[in-house]
Amino acid sequence: MSATPPAPGPAPRPRPSAAWLAFSAQMTAQVAPVADRADLTVTVAPGAGRGAPACFVPASAEIEVNADHLGVDPATADPANPADRERYPALWGATVHECAHAAHSRWRAPKGTSAAWSAAATALEESRIEARQVARRPADRAWLRACTCQIVIGDFTAAAAPPASAAEAGSAAALILAREDAGILEAAEAEPVARAVATVIGEEKLGQLRRVWREAHRTRDDDARRMVRLGRRWCRILGVQPDRSEEHTSELQSHHDL
Repeated sequence: MSATPPAPGPAPRPRPSAAWLAFSAQMTAQVAPVADRADLTVTVAPGAGRGAPACFVPASAEIEVNADHLGVDPATADPANPADRERYPALWGATVHECAHAAHSRWRAPKGTSAAWSAAATALEESRIEARQVARRPADRAWLRACTCQIVIGDFTAAAAPPASAAEAGSAAALILAREDAGILEAAEAEPVARAVATVIGEEKLGQLRRVWREAHRTRDDDARRMVRLGRRWCRILGVQPDRSEEHTSELQSHHDL
């Protein structure tokens, strides 16, 4: 994601075992062409991801992925073999997603931006970078789709309850429904979430949100002004009030959500 304030430092965790260190090195060797940059390192380990399934930390050019999503013995995994990735498509998809951040999240919210506007723009960034990624590397769509279906939609359906507020409905729209227009999800996969969102905010507001995320998909990687403006529109549609301003001016610090 982009333009978020620095997250609190992660709680200390044990040094990964030799098997996880070896698997992380194998993953690191594979991500340069995916992100179109050669400076990234990948850590896959239990507890990695800083509270999320995966994250990208721009300051250190590091991708972290929570090992819970591997599902196989890391000693048996060979990510250099495309066929082997089929055994853990959601984890590989989460890695591809963070590579998309590394390649395409190039903006930060200006000092003084409402935190609510910045958060909304950040949520819109999730599908925007995936749209950019599959335009550049169409084969990555299968992995991003697996990640969204197994992790993002899986978390939504696991809650077994409709969104409790307009803000929650908006989050589901940005993180799931926008990925249909990004070319990641099939309509049938997004439809149950669309019904749940429309139940909370109505079809008219859902249509307004759809116009916002489609505009986000057309936004340049470095266009902070436009992304913040879209975040402001998003909040106004949902009735989310601006709150404290963002005070940081540093480079993007971390991207946590999928």
